[in-house]
Amino acid sequence: MATENKSNRNEPKDAILRQWVMLQLIPREPGGITTQQLRKKLAEADPLYDVHKRTIERNLMQMMSIFPTLDYREQSGGNLWFWERDTVLDIPKLDAKSALMFRLAKDYLSPLLPKATLKELEPHFKQAESTLKDMGERHYSRWPDKIRIIQNSIQLRHPDINEDILDTAYDALFHDRKMLTTYRLRNGEICDYQISLLGLVFRDGVIYAVSQIDGKDNVRQLPLHRMLATSLSDEPSTPPLGFDLDQYVRTYFDYPLRELKGNEARRNEIPDKIKLTVAMDPVSAVHLRESPLSEDQTEQILPDGRMAFTATVNNTERLRWWILSYGPYMEVISPTVVRQEISDKIKTAMQYYGETS
Repeated sequence: MATENKSNRNEPKDAILRQWVMLQLIPREPGGITTQQLRKKLAEADPLYDVHKRTIERNLMQMMSIFPTLDYREQSGGNLWFWERDTVLDIPKLDAKSALMFRLAKDYLSPLLPKATLKELEPHFKQAESTLKDMGERHYSRWPDKIRIIQNSIQLRHPDINEDILDTAYDALFHDRKMLTTYRLRNGEICDYQISLLGLVFRDGVIYAVSQIDGKDNVRQLPLHRMLATSLSDEPSTPPLGFDLDQYVRTYFDYPLRELKGNEARRNEIPDKIKLTVAMDPVSAVHLRESPLSEDQTEQILPDGRMAFTATVNNTERLRWWILSYGPYMEVISPTVVRQEISDKIKTAMQYYGETS
């Protein structure tokens, strides 16, 4: 039964807001939504949006003349409403600067995000391109051709992610419900899990489902591309007490040594941060002078002409990878334990190459 409007509400304004919310709730094809489902979602958004089903149907029919990309398919349970695939419902109209930002976002995100995620943004990218094209020969339309974005690492091919699986993950997060998944482990073993999805982390084209598997206390990172099938559970999802996604990302996605060596007897002796000193030749040193490792970074010239930089940094495996990436152009001066680790890794690498003539 529809909720009776209160006297302190502006009925014409409420009707416009209700219709706008209703349009936003309609998915793009191949998805769709019935009138009854729309009514339920509207009532969840605001009790005063709970109107009769016939009112919603009448509004939708009227809006079809205003929005040509709004359509429906007849089916036994009632009409299934949807937007055409490339529809963007955006008010106000995209202006020149916003269109330019979308164009740059596409160039920057394409190497970073999975194809399934980029596909969700494609209608916005197309609208931006159309806006710029409509400007003809004006300087705005030529501006994107004068900007380039370059990634500072080798770009690997992104693993394919099933769009339905990504949609289920989004629904699980949005509705705070558990998710059922058939998951392929790294060793190829197939497992069925019910998980509480705590967040999604995008990194280098891979989407990680930060999750807690039922019956286990620890939080895990499950790459979405290893999920073979998913479905939404009826059970509510509740995060562990005190869980914070930002803190988790800072702690676990940087590969801290304290966590990687968590089973060692002297784990607590592994510091979270260290004071690192590295030496670099003057040419390579320009990079750290312009982009410091930390706010407390200091520098000095060594007797051999190289630059020594000292900074407080996170004690992580990623730090070791970064140091090794400089090869002969960087020497670790201190701490001694890190210097020895890098030396050991270089010696191991030399074994693979052997003696050179």
